[in-house]
Amino acid sequence: MPIVLGSGIPDVTIPLYGMSQLLSLTDYFDDLDGDSLTFTIEFEFGTGFVYTFNNDITSPNYGKIVFHDAPGNSTYDIVKVTASDSKGGTVTDQFEVRIS
Repeated sequence: MPIVLGSGIPDVTIPLYGMSQLLSLTDYFDDLDGDSLTFTIEFEFGTGFVYTFNNDITSPNYGKIVFHDAPGNSTYDIVKVTASDSKGGTVTDQFEVRIS
């Protein structure tokens, strides 16, 4: 049941008209019992960012968020991430994502 959060999720900066930025949530959360984790993400101000997120545990891209710069994107948001295991354990962290 114990889920641990390492050093915390770092803020993400996406260069304007630049390449996409990848963030792997599995680098920051771990379950000490070895339980599989399910991640949920929420944007504080809405979904003004273009992103892809994979929460399929059987995928090699499991737990990865890719943020993309695209016309009409917001320039700033706060992302809340919750990691949950199948035994009721949860841990939440948040980070900023911005385009500059």
